[in-house]
Amino acid sequence: MDFIERCTGCGVLVSIGHTAANSAQIQAAVQAGARMSTHLGNGAHPVLPRHPNYIWDQLAEEPLWASVIADGFHLPDAFLRVAAKVKGERLILVSDAVSFGGMPPGTYDTHIGGRVTLTPAGRLHLAGQPALLAGSALPMTAGIAHLAERGIASLGEAWAMASVRPAGLLGLPAAQ
Repeated sequence: MDFIERCTGCGVLVSIGHTAANSAQIQAAVQAGARMSTHLGNGAHPVLPRHPNYIWDQLAEEPLWASVIADGFHLPDAFLRVAAKVKGERLILVSDAVSFGGMPPGTYDTHIGGRVTLTPAGRLHLAGQPALLAGSALPMTAGIAHLAERGIASLGEAWAMASVRPAGLLGLPAAQ
């Protein structure tokens, strides 16, 4: 927790993500200054205990903002609805877009080794392992559209999740 305190003391916004932290560790991280959950619900173990688990714990920490990937592949709509209800104005949208965004469907070599497959629907996964996502190939606007089309958020709310809210979290001025 000293690291979190040192970072926040230098003005760095600390986010929890890709974690296996327990409830006490998450609470301690928040008390030390952690302010956000990085793409909540992703980068998680494939099997978690029902209760407690680090996703519930992060949702329950009121001071934590949460970022979600709403591309239609990373998270089910039911989870997005729950996150929107629980986090409210503290929910922001991220894309998880990687360099394959805008590319035609196909299988590609990555710059870090390995291969990925981009489907005609825009889903990006490890080649030969369709259950394992490899980031996203869709732009932020796809997440905005997904939230609005599924009735998870209005178009204005979804737009704010991708622009005004993150700017506010970072202390930046946001054009309305």
